[in-house]
Amino acid sequence: MYDGSVKDIGYVVDDYGQEIFEPVGINDSDVIVGAYAFNTSDRGAPLYAAGNFTFIKQSIVCNGETSPAVFDPVGINNSGQVVGNAYYCYKAEGASAGNVLTRGALYTDATLTYVGPAIGSRAFSVNDQGSVVGQALDGTGSFVYADGTNTVAYPSNSATAKAISNNGYVVGTFSDPDLTSHAFLNKNGELSVIPLSSAYPNKTVSPQSVNASGVVALILMGDGADIAGVYDGEKTYALSELVAGENPFSSLSSAVSISDTGYITGVGYSSSDGNYVHSYLAIPVVNKAIPQVLDLLLLSQ
Repeated sequence: MYDGSVKDIGYVVDDYGQEIFEPVGINDSDVIVGAYAFNTSDRGAPLYAAGNFTFIKQSIVCNGETSPAVFDPVGINNSGQVVGNAYYCYKAEGASAGNVLTRGALYTDATLTYVGPAIGSRAFSVNDQGSVVGQALDGTGSFVYADGTNTVAYPSNSATAKAISNNGYVVGTFSDPDLTSHAFLNKNGELSVIPLSSAYPNKTVSPQSVNASGVVALILMGDGADIAGVYDGEKTYALSELVAGENPFSSLSSAVSISDTGYITGVGYSSSDGNYVHSYLAIPVVNKAIPQVLDLLLLSQ
């Protein structure tokens, strides 16, 4: 349980001197993965655990030359696997030389495994089983990497898979031919389109996270300011519609993550201190995975 304390984990000092460390993910063992604020090609991605930094450093060989893979992490799971994107040497069939491209990658036990299509991909999320989702750059749209195999998350070449739950539910976005954006939910092959909010029908749905019950934390975007939202499997709500009792926020602008117990976190504007941005934790009044009524906790005082 969070005890309210904040610890300064410092910064990285390497051969280049002091460097700012920007965290991008943490797991249940308190291992933090991040990146340098000002990255250069030969530095590894930093991992922070038990008070110490270690580094993910990988190399590639392309056309006989060895160079850094420049692994750029985006998250970490509870098995310690780090997902991100790295340089990759792609050689087309019949080509005399390869090209350095960016491809999704999973770092496991000091080994970098590339995921997504060989011609290029971008990874966005990994679950505790090591399944990775992202965007395919070969014209197929989205991908799910599981057990060494890539499959399509949604049958549209405009699709991007954004997040995956521990039981394999995937959320993402795709566009119509007229470029209208939609959100999708893939429940192990059962496909559905996440509906628009009836309260904000002119805003598009941008899913950010999905839990094992298929509840989606999302952002309602466009037509004015962003609004935090949630999809409960039937209807899309603005998160503020579900708040019980006093709301310490004048507005909630993002919902970026949801737990399997229905807790949601993001940022909003506090109504108590001049409308500054604060983090929040939305807690189900009844502790269950599908939030119907929420209490809001102001995290950054």
